[in-house]
Amino acid sequence: MVKISGFSELTTREGGLELVQLKAPLMRLATRPASLSIAVGLGLGIYTVGLATLSSHWAPLLAVVAVVPSIGIIVGDVRRLLLLALIFDVPFSIGRHLYYNLPAAQLGSLGGLNISVTTLAIPMLYAMWIGTSLARRGNGTRLWMRPAAALAIYIGFVTFSITQASSKSLSIFEIAMLIQSLMIFVYIASTIRKREEVVFMVTVLAVAVLLESLIMIATFVTHHVFYFAGITTQLDPATSAADSVSRVGGTVGGPNAAAAFLDLLLAPVLSLALAPVRRVYRLMAASAFAIGCVALVLTQSRGGWIAVGVSCGIVIGYSWYRGWIPGLAPTLVLVGVGVVVFLLRNELLTRFSTNDGGSASSRIPLIRLAFHMIRQHPLFGVGANNFGINISRYATPEFNADWLYTVHNRFILIWAEDGIAALVAFVVFL
Repeated sequence: MVKISGFSELTTREGGLELVQLKAPLMRLATRPASLSIAVGLGLGIYTVGLATLSSHWAPLLAVVAVVPSIGIIVGDVRRLLLLALIFDVPFSIGRHLYYNLPAAQLGSLGGLNISVTTLAIPMLYAMWIGTSLARRGNGTRLWMRPAAALAIYIGFVTFSITQASSKSLSIFEIAMLIQSLMIFVYIASTIRKREEVVFMVTVLAVAVLLESLIMIATFVTHHVFYFAGITTQLDPATSAADSVSRVGGTVGGPNAAAAFLDLLLAPVLSLALAPVRRVYRLMAASAFAIGCVALVLTQSRGGWIAVGVSCGIVIGYSWYRGWIPGLAPTLVLVGVGVVVFLLRNELLTRFSTNDGGSASSRIPLIRLAFHMIRQHPLFGVGANNFGINISRYATPEFNADWLYTVHNRFILIWAEDGIAALVAFVVFL
């Protein structure tokens, strides 16, 4: 009787559990239409009010804000949707620059206060994170600041450099962007802790690389730029016999900006292609890597080519040394890269072997100009994002025949604008 009673009790409990498990999806299905209706109405209201009060230039950003809640409810995972928006906002940035300073931007400074999809997504991600932690009474994902400590210190020194700035508003533009970057870094480092979440993030990165690379190749082949919903491509045509190949910038910006985007992401994409994940992920990552290499060549950025060679060489060499990938994988990658190099050999040889019209030598006067600023302001710099507007103050007559712009070296630029302490903190963070 005891056994029968125990079996009956267990059966009752399991039946109740199954009933609860069946009820949960049904309740979500029942409430989703109502939630979707509210989200659609809210989105349309935001879009209508926004268009009535703001200029038409804000229409693409307002459209994104209007549709995100609805898509999130349909997909069922608003957090992943917002993370996806963060990643795709890098190459396909939708937003506006407030208080835009065109003369400063033409000298290489950040010209305005950027309001984008990322700016709107970050507060929502943090609100969901805080809400989850409160609902679990402090048992949610904890804040992990240790990896970001040096970055936070660096931003602190950059913020202090505003005391030396000729234009406080230009400094505020850069500080706001850095704080936004810090918030993204802390959120991802603190909340992306599971293997499947890491795979998701890198997979989305690979998709972004693939789409951007295809757009860049299409721009190069057709020799036409396009504009859609605030997103535009860029193509720098050949201007001389020495510069016989057009340089592609894609939707990221100029060719150097596009190269920076690709050389930061091609190594993680290659890692996904070599990782023990589902075959569809590996094939997609391998395609993104191969097409991304082609797009990188079309940027004509020698620094980008070298950076990708070094970073991917480290990934392949270290992974093979640790036995994480089979011995044949590095050979296949090298063969693939060799094919790309062979097909685009003319573009590569032209960029490395022919006269570059003074492109490389023009960097040297900019470095000398930066050290003029550093000698007079070694500790605190001339102010964040203020290099461009200070060129006229520090360009002595010897620079009259030179092309003057913000120095093309991040480390020297940080020292000149933000001081030696900021440079040390930046290097420690790296």
